[in-house]
Amino acid sequence: MLVRAPKWEHHTNISGEKTTWNTVAALVRSKYPDLTVEYRSLYQLIENIVSSKDDFTTIIAEYQIFSVSQAGSLDPAKVAAHRDAYFQGVKFRSVQEMLEDAEKHPESII
Repeated sequence: MLVRAPKWEHHTNISGEKTTWNTVAALVRSKYPDLTVEYRSLYQLIENIVSSKDDFTTIIAEYQIFSVSQAGSLDPAKVAAHRDAYFQGVKFRSVQEMLEDAEKHPESII
C-alpha cells in the first residue's frame, strides 16, 4: 500500500468500476423502483453554472459536466499498474456490491 511503498509517484492513478449513470440508475431502480431519474442536456448543465447564485450549485453543475464528459477517466494501463504496485489486497467494490453492502450494513459509511 502507499504507506509501505518504497517510493511514491507524483500522481497515483486509481479508479473503481467504469460504468454509466444509466447503469447505476438501473441498479438503484431495481432496488428502489420509485426512483426518479432526470436527464439534463449539456446546455442545461452549462446554464446552471452561468445562472448559479451560489458556489454549491456551481460545483454540482461542474461535477456533472466533469462526470458525463469522462474528463476524469484515467489511463487504464496506469490504473492497473498502480493498483498492482500500491493496492494489492485491497478489494475494489462494484456499484452492485456497494449497494448490497449498504443494505446489509445500513449503519456503515459507504
